[in-house]
Amino acid sequence: LANPNDDDDVGLFVLASATESSSWDEGDENMPGAATTDSEEARYDEKRQRRRRRRRHPHDLYLSSAELGNAFALTRLGGLCDDGSLSPRRVVRAAAIVEDSFAREQQEEEEEEKKGGGGGGPGCLSDLIPPLRSRDGEIDARAVAMGLFRMGALSGNPNAQASLADSCMELSMEALSSIDNDDDDDEDEDQDHHHHPARIVSRDLRRAAVALFGMAAQQGDGAASDSLSRVLRLEMQLCAEGGMEMEEAMGGPAFRTAGAAMASEDI
Repeated sequence: LANPNDDDDVGLFVLASATESSSWDEGDENMPGAATTDSEEARYDEKRQRRRRRRRHPHDLYLSSAELGNAFALTRLGGLCDDGSLSPRRVVRAAAIVEDSFAREQQEEEEEEKKGGGGGGPGCLSDLIPPLRSRDGEIDARAVAMGLFRMGALSGNPNAQASLADSCMELSMEALSSIDNDDDDDEDEDQDHHHHPARIVSRDLRRAAVALFGMAAQQGDGAASDSLSRVLRLEMQLCAEGGMEMEEAMGGPAFRTAGAAMASEDI
């Protein structure tokens, strides 16, 4: 396990986790209390550099494992992107993982269309993820995190499903907040309440969150069960305010997934 092969996604992930838990420090974690002379300090620095070259950073190990499709590594990387722990260089590498995944899915969908099949498979959730790069090429770390969570979620990882659901809810609430700000500035009282573009985006994000929390809850994730209950209560409130039936607002499949999760977990 100390020296996994480059094609061993599990070994790379295990080593990354073990290295990370041993409190890796980007600085001089093994620096002695003081070097008494310049020559001693130089010798120590040379030895430290040799050790560092032999010892790979856990984030690089997670990246290597994720590049091989390891769902746990993808999920962990998503968390590191989301909380700003990855260095800019590693965020670029993480973004490339997501972009490669999107490109493969696009190619698969095009091949299915040529064969006369339908699209709308796993790639559907990609529509809810913000662009990975701005017009000037700057990478959005949160969008990269969502892309990584999505890849892990599609592999069935409940932590990735719940994390992606959390991100969807954050974006959904931001969209609702933007509607409130628009309403404060808009003197037109006759605009269609239900068809405001941001309201539709917010609703679709909540639908995705319900489905994702539901799938994670069905796999025994207690926190996802609690989150699902909160989202459903919020949806009931929004439906009451908008005069809509909840099942209509949430959509059949997502609503049924939530119902199944609630039944199995006795939420």
